Amino acid sequence: MSVLEVSHITKTFGSKHVLSDVNLTFEEGKIYGLLGRNGAGKSTLLSIMTNRIFAGEGEVKIDSENVDDNDAKLGLMYLMSEVNLFADGWKLKQIIKDSESFYGSFNHELADRLVTEFGLDINQKFGKLSTGYNSIFKLILALCLPVK
Repeated sequence: MSVLEVSHITKTFGSKHVLSDVNLTFEEGKIYGLLGRNGAGKSTLLSIMTNRIFAGEGEVKIDSENVDDNDAKLGLMYLMSEVNLFADGWKLKQIIKDSESFYGSFNHELADRLVTEFGLDINQKFGKLSTGYNSIFKLILALCLPVK
């Protein structure tokens, strides 16, 4: 059973203290939510946990191994944000193909099943997706990427 530990995370941007001595433990098989007002540091914490930005102090570990520059442990996490990394004119099927090239593999069987279950047309352009389908598509990508 994997455990993700966040220990004594502190982060400042200039003179603004965003996170101060944050300690959390996430256990496998459970669902957690981060709640807080805008600017509370939720996205900053998630970015630190996935090594997108670095904490001023503290550490993040999975199964007692630090995630900093640890591809094996970082490969166990996928952070999806509201920021779109795909051009509006790209077709969904091309994004899927490119994802496989970038990550080395892709579970096409699962993707096909999820696309069908959600009624997603992969011949449409990314920029034409509603907000809900945009999220669904990005979640499908995340679920179909390899776990390292």
